[in-house]
Amino acid sequence: MALTFAERLATHLEAVLGAPAEPLDHDPEWKAEHAPGLTCLAVPPAGEYGYCTFVSSGLSRLAAGNVEYVISSPFATLEHAALFNMIAAAIQARGTSYALGDVIPIGRPWIEGATAAYLQVSLPYPYGPELEKADAVEPGLRLLWLVPIHASEAEFLQQNDVEALEQRFEDASIDFIDPARPPVV
Repeated sequence: MALTFAERLATHLEAVLGAPAEPLDHDPEWKAEHAPGLTCLAVPPAGEYGYCTFVSSGLSRLAAGNVEYVISSPFATLEHAALFNMIAAAIQARGTSYALGDVIPIGRPWIEGATAAYLQVSLPYPYGPELEKADAVEPGLRLLWLVPIHASEAEFLQQNDVEALEQRFEDASIDFIDPARPPVV
């Protein structure tokens, strides 16, 4: 029997991250009505990845773009599954996936105790191209990283390119998953 999309994605995640991915469900009634097949795959810290990794499974099916999204976090929490539900609604409203450099306003801190309330779509730098390119899951599928950013950083991106913000991040040697991370601009 052929594996489902979520099972193929979980296999890819385990091969790259070194730990099994488990489904993490949030608001199944909403998903059944608005985004059937959407789930959040949670991968515990393993090997060189000392943080939890959450990956959407099914957002690539909602609109053009063939993209799933990755959130890195110091905590295992349902908040990340809820974020993927919110992103699903936004993708359906806009009719296309979020692309590199796009900023997603989420209207609340990305995790309890954080001050960043935006997500910037980026290459999955901590994980490398092995995670990003998921052709074994589905030809052309990409996994892009959702980086928590502050309002001032989102405003900076309106006036500057992504590379300028990424340079600020690099210069400040920030910890992207630190909920208390101060803004770089």
